[in-house]
Amino acid sequence: MTSDPTRDPVPALQAFGCTEREAAFLYLVSMHSGYFLRRQFDWFIDRNKGSIVSRFIAKARAAGHIEVLDYEQGWYVYHLCSRVIYRLCGDPESQLRRRRSDSLVRTRLMVLDYVLGDEEDHYLATASDRVHYFENVRGVSAEFFTDDEGRLHPC
Repeated sequence: MTSDPTRDPVPALQAFGCTEREAAFLYLVSMHSGYFLRRQFDWFIDRNKGSIVSRFIAKARAAGHIEVLDYEQGWYVYHLCSRVIYRLCGDPESQLRRRRSDSLVRTRLMVLDYVLGDEEDHYLATASDRVHYFENVRGVSAEFFTDDEGRLHPC
């Protein structure tokens, strides 16, 4: 993982034609979920249903950044699958860009709902964030949670 906490990925995402709030939303999705719903984007930009979300989805789809998963009866889930977006956000090999089962998609959508609803909380989205937190903030030796190459042990 190549996450750099001093580098803000939003301007880099804007270079791909995103507005600042679209870029911020894509960053949030790339760090926590990999999937999103229209209503979650509306919540993030503090708008009700409208053309802003339609333009965002059309633009992201045309650029190949998202794929649309049709769950029939008018329900669509959007999967952020672009390796470029994940690379710009600091995690080019993110497992979130791979398609998952319906139950895991549902779980990821709930994770994004939680993150959107609790703006005041701080989340440890990347492995480097977790290592930094446990080593420097909590004072736990890295040997307890990383392997010889510095990677986190799986849960």
